[in-house]
Amino acid sequence: GKLGTNIMHSLCLAIGLAIASVAAAPEALAQGFMPASEVVKILPGVWAMESSSPKAKLEKLCSESAMVIRILKDETGALLYEAEHIGSEVAGIPKEDLFDRSRIWMVLPDRSGRPRAIRIHYDGETRLDARGKPVVWDLLMPDRDTFYWHRADWPAGSVAAPSRRCPKADLVG
Repeated sequence: GKLGTNIMHSLCLAIGLAIASVAAAPEALAQGFMPASEVVKILPGVWAMESSSPKAKLEKLCSESAMVIRILKDETGALLYEAEHIGSEVAGIPKEDLFDRSRIWMVLPDRSGRPRAIRIHYDGETRLDARGKPVVWDLLMPDRDTFYWHRADWPAGSVAAPSRRCPKADLVG
């Protein structure tokens, strides 16, 4: 259930968040993010979960702790984010606890007024921010093969360690 999903999501984010939760965004991020309309088109795929180690090998991360991200539409046409956690680190975790799902909101307009992130609020979220509200995540993409999580209650520019696109499907799981 929901508790397991939150535990799994927390586990998957813990590596990156432990060190980078309030670290300043890398200089490359200051140059801007892809528009949200592009993010929803190119985000689907297999992604290596965050790693606090810049030397972590992408192949190892793709094998041990990856996620498959899908963008779907519900019956009203609203965009949905869905992530399925895969890889050797999920062994023994009930299948229903390996999925996260959220409606997608477009946020953070740039100078042109185009949203440049997608906002995720996980179904059944139990983690709370300092105000006692369920946590909300912004997914920011500086390029096609990298994204960062920013928790909405973190200071501006604070991000988790990057998630990187897995280059080959045969490396996954």
